[in-house]
Amino acid sequence: MLPGVSPGVRAYHDRMKPLTRTIEESNHAGKGFLLVEMDAASTFLDVAGTTAQPDVARRNRDHAHEAYVTILRYLDRVRFEEGEKSAFDSRLGVLRERLAEIGYPV
Repeated sequence: MLPGVSPGVRAYHDRMKPLTRTIEESNHAGKGFLLVEMDAASTFLDVAGTTAQPDVARRNRDHAHEAYVTILRYLDRVRFEEGEKSAFDSRLGVLRERLAEIGYPV
């Protein structure tokens, strides 16, 4: 495992493995949450753009904006790999543009 390492350091390393795994799992769940919010916001905007009922359109636009705000609130709690981050930022940019086009603060 760790050649030339003292038993105390080895024991510490072994105790940290579950914590490291928990942090990685939490980060993975956080990324999943943000992606679900992104998909939900896009779906709400799609519905708002196709419905003939003004109250349904407004409600769905509001839900999309709430999802966007939620994404921004939790974004700094998640660690992305470089390729993941650029793809996520690109999708977030599209969502931001769509919300700005219909007059929501972004």
